[in-house]
Amino acid sequence: MIKKSFDNQNPTLYIIATPIGNLSDISKRMIETIKEVSVLLCEDTRVTGNLIKKLEITNKPKLVRYDVVKENNITDQIIQMFSQHEKIGLVSDAGTPLISDPGFPLINKLKQTNINVVVIPGPIAYTSALVASGFSTTNYFHGFLPNKKSQRLKLFNQLSEIKQTLIFYVSCFKLKKSIEELKEKFPNKEIFVAKELTKLHETYYFGTADEVLSDLPKLIKGEYVLLINNKEVK
Repeated sequence: MIKKSFDNQNPTLYIIATPIGNLSDISKRMIETIKEVSVLLCEDTRVTGNLIKKLEITNKPKLVRYDVVKENNITDQIIQMFSQHEKIGLVSDAGTPLISDPGFPLINKLKQTNINVVVIPGPIAYTSALVASGFSTTNYFHGFLPNKKSQRLKLFNQLSEIKQTLIFYVSCFKLKKSIEELKEKFPNKEIFVAKELTKLHETYYFGTADEVLSDLPKLIKGEYVLLINNKEVK
């Protein structure tokens, strides 16, 4: 199947990336697209509403909640919206939608229709962390680490065989625990932790797991990307 994005009169879903922290990272095309859509699907209408307010967009689109809880239940309803709306947007709270965020059921359903899917590219936290790390860009991105210790240990065991840069999103509550746990499968491997990317308190921690743990503050706050340099040494 072939689908062209711009040489037809079909309705369009715009996948719109938004800043991951620094509002200056938003592009002119992002702003123009948000102004053009009549409906904007968003994880949290309050977060997206605040963004629109900061951007001083007066012609505010209708905001429709589209999160991990609702995405499987309202996909058909959203597709029906295209009969009344030519342009609909999809945003996450921060960064590029579908990167550890909702959207997969909708995009896969749209592939079976004549509705266009157009990406408005922009910030992605893990790619920013990757290029800052200096690690190989041949990588495996997993997304958020599991909540349970047993699941994290099982995952680390499975991924230890992948001789690439391994990348994870980690909450502040699990960061130290996760670094302690990965030491068994990745002894002496260099790791890189990026904190609060693009924000005022952006910080990088790197070295062995023990070195990073000793450098981290006692009180962990913020959002983190964790990378493991698991490239095979020749």
